[in-house]
Amino acid sequence: MSENHNSTALKMDSVSKSFGGFQALRSVSFCCQEAEVHGLVGENGAGKTTLVKILAGEYQPDKGDVFLRGEKLNFKNPRQAKEKGISLIHQESTLIPYLNAAENLFLGKEPRSRLGFIDSTTLYQRAKEVLDRLNIELELEAVVARLTVAQRQLLEIAKSLQENPQILIMDEPTAALQRNEIDTLFSLIKRIKRQGKRVIFISHRLEEVFEIADRITVLRNGEAVLTVSSEQITKDRLIEAIIGRRLEKFFPPKAKKKGKELIRIEDLTRSQNIRNVNLVLREGEMLGIAGLEGQGQHSLLRTLFGADLSAERKGEVKLKGRSINLAHPKYTVRVGFGFVSDDRHTEGLVLNLSVQDNISLPGLYKRARLGFIKSRIEKETVEKGIKALSIKAPSGNSPVKYLSGGNQQKVVLAKWLAADTDVFIFDEPTRGVDIGTRAEIYRIMRDLANEGKAIIISSRDLDEVIGMSDRIAVIHKGKIIKEFESGELSQEETLDLITRVPREEKEKQLKKRTGR
Repeated sequence: MSENHNSTALKMDSVSKSFGGFQALRSVSFCCQEAEVHGLVGENGAGKTTLVKILAGEYQPDKGDVFLRGEKLNFKNPRQAKEKGISLIHQESTLIPYLNAAENLFLGKEPRSRLGFIDSTTLYQRAKEVLDRLNIELELEAVVARLTVAQRQLLEIAKSLQENPQILIMDEPTAALQRNEIDTLFSLIKRIKRQGKRVIFISHRLEEVFEIADRITVLRNGEAVLTVSSEQITKDRLIEAIIGRRLEKFFPPKAKKKGKELIRIEDLTRSQNIRNVNLVLREGEMLGIAGLEGQGQHSLLRTLFGADLSAERKGEVKLKGRSINLAHPKYTVRVGFGFVSDDRHTEGLVLNLSVQDNISLPGLYKRARLGFIKSRIEKETVEKGIKALSIKAPSGNSPVKYLSGGNQQKVVLAKWLAADTDVFIFDEPTRGVDIGTRAEIYRIMRDLANEGKAIIISSRDLDEVIGMSDRIAVIHKGKIIKEFESGELSQEETLDLITRVPREEKEKQLKKRTGR
């Protein structure tokens, strides 16, 4: 598609940026037109986030220019960008965890009384109006630290939209959202577009990019390699442009045989979140837990790892026939459990520590004697993990916070490999990970299963659960309502099963209220 200069609202011309010896962007040119949703895609580390942070004033380019309706911009900080109507919703939360939802929504812009004190009544009233207008359901007095990843993401979106930006940049806004929440977000994006504003939409979920974007720009290795109308390119061709090669297989072949029984879950109950769960998992098997958001799948995974410390539990979990203690992760880790959390930044990694330190942490007790760590063995273990998972980092001493999302996720996997884990629990294993790295993580997961490891996986992406699992258990209100082997039901039948029970319950409630 040729560029219409009269309709170009934003233009970035030959922008370059480096960090030390790493060249993040190489002469990237990018433009966004009036009333356009522009998809920006690429692998982790391709330069997407660096590009939009330059636009939002968080970074300054080494070379190149940025123009907004012909005016040359030279932002020194994000405040200057916001004054020009440019707002960036970050991939990771920027909220203050110990303030509540309403306080975060108007942070720095709180309504005040004539004496200068914060007017709490007006603040909560305005917060409710914002969320109602955006069709977002959140408890205004809920402390952000206690919100789910999805709820925090919705609050980030609401906070940005209430500022009425002219150019809205969304970096992975749907990574933690359910389909109904995505539909709400897309309705908001379409409303913004009808108002003549522009949206730059970054996502690894290509089906969503095709659904919402008018045009798509592909970044690869810090260069813009393609800009095209979303109607003029196929998904396979877009994947090829993103990773620079054809992707022959996305989901690896399923297990042909399963080993001996490894885990037996008997009548596991935890308040109303988990109710009388009974499951069996065998060596080399991948079990998928499928259900609508909030039906207990995350609570089940966290309970199995001992992560919900204050929760009262009933029932029993046996590993190789022996009952295990679920009171704390220190017990489950020692018997061979590993947990890949859906929030790797707060629960999976220590961001300020190095790649080596993060990989070493869970298995330190195995490599220590008389309180001293055997550094040679530790280094060999870390190097083996980095090589096995193809982790891209300058060195093992590099702080993990500077790695791309995909490489950070590989570090999480590597630390459990180094701990000699037998049971891997994956909660959203590819959240915020690009298409190429997703395929690589799927291969690693299947390789683990083929080595006899047992894997439990839960994901908002039903394709991921179906594509990876050997067996699927559907959960509703904390109870397993059906188990079936992979291939026994189609994707449509599986989706119908997941949604049918809550739909029938709603219909019964409606009949009770109406008397029909």
